[in-house]
Amino acid sequence: MKPLTARCRTCDSRTQLDDIVRARAGICPHCQTPWSAEWTLLLVEECEAIENLHHALIRSLRRLCGLPGNLELQPEELLANLTAEVPWHRSIETEPGLVAAELHELTQQLDGCAEIPASLADQIRAASARLVGLATMLDANQEATTPGGTAAGAAARNAGHTLNTAAENIESGDPDSAALRRSLRDAANTI
Repeated sequence: MKPLTARCRTCDSRTQLDDIVRARAGICPHCQTPWSAEWTLLLVEECEAIENLHHALIRSLRRLCGLPGNLELQPEELLANLTAEVPWHRSIETEPGLVAAELHELTQQLDGCAEIPASLADQIRAASARLVGLATMLDANQEATTPGGTAAGAAARNAGHTLNTAAENIESGDPDSAALRRSLRDAANTI
């Protein structure tokens, strides 16, 4: 089984998670930069948990796939779930600003139109997906740093669903430009 690795955003080197667990220092062995200075203990604990779960998941999948009979697992569903639920390659420091800029750009684009073009529906749907992704990232960050309480991403998730409904209204030929402008501005303000 290939070991799981993580990439240092500072020096672009890769380190195996089990090496991070053994060292327990929370710093990149290549450039000596802390990975998450105030969260070293949690970082090490989660690397250890992922390593343990990785081995358990592979063992269980091998055993289940090896059973005779008619049950067939679908690997694409497992991969789709991992892709959808984890904010891969995104940073909690930069993602909110990127999403807000995208929403402001859509608002300006809409302000320059007398009528809402049907092509705007795809852009709004993409912004909706980015908001829902941001909500997942905010929830994961809250779970890591301050467990419990109201989900941090609830406002972004609700704004994303509102924009998705607006995109459906555009596609059905029933756009409400005032409501859409308000939804875009409200979504940008939730970030």
